[in-house]
Amino acid sequence: MKELKEFVTWAQQNEREFFDEVMKINRVIPLLFLGGLLFIVAPYGKFQWNSLRLPGKFAWLFMESFSPIAFIYSFFVKNLFSTTIYTVSTYTTTQLILGSLWVIHYTNRVYIYAYRAPKISPIHILPVLAAIFYNIINGYTNARWISVFGRDNYLYDENGQDIYKSPKFILGVFIFLIGMVINIHHDNILFSLRNNLDKSITKSESVKVITIANSRYVIPNGGLFDYIACPHYFGEIIEWTGFVIATWYSYPAVLFLMATLANLVPRAKSNLGWYREKFGDLYPKNRKAIIPFVW
Repeated sequence: MKELKEFVTWAQQNEREFFDEVMKINRVIPLLFLGGLLFIVAPYGKFQWNSLRLPGKFAWLFMESFSPIAFIYSFFVKNLFSTTIYTVSTYTTTQLILGSLWVIHYTNRVYIYAYRAPKISPIHILPVLAAIFYNIINGYTNARWISVFGRDNYLYDENGQDIYKSPKFILGVFIFLIGMVINIHHDNILFSLRNNLDKSITKSESVKVITIANSRYVIPNGGLFDYIACPHYFGEIIEWTGFVIATWYSYPAVLFLMATLANLVPRAKSNLGWYREKFGDLYPKNRKAIIPFVW
């Protein structure tokens, strides 16, 4: 207990040093994601392992909630581990827009997604623990960069003006919103497919159904599903690319984009391979994994 108090005191008094130490860990995470997923298929959904699984919706809500909670706390708190909270009026328009983008994304990703999804397959405890660890680090580093460490050097232009009116910032926000629309639209296609699966099977005798652990799978079609296996992943990558641009290429945002790529690109490749293996000639041969017409 004494050591913990000493650590908290040190972190409060030397938060920039603490932030830099956390960023050292953050730099390694994309490499760990990429290295791990090149050899092990992430145990989600159709690739789930049979042991040490948690109920899907509970696990999703629990592990993903750490990101918005860590972000909101780290954004508004005066000092790390303190209970003194700044009011909204303390922040610039740029900071509030960037913070809002994060909260809007995770409100949809965590809570609306879990509510609307007909079913979320059980999730192995290892990715749950890994997600909690990463979400705390990611939420903290991005929030503190926006609210404290990047404010003076990046979120004002050379004339000392708030950058929210700059073309680069507007472009970044626009790209973020486009990515979010792509992500949500293709989630909606999957939700509709799952909700109407029995009707789809009844209407077409050519629909092949794969059943794994009481979950049934068919080939999704429509929108970018006609070109790639995982357009919802593609949309999320576009979102965080826009966020990187809007934050003036902040280091935490760049690392988050790299971690997103390291996580989603191998999973998209695995999904494409799974569909081709399970559905054979029924699966369109021209579909790519995650980038239309490219890969």
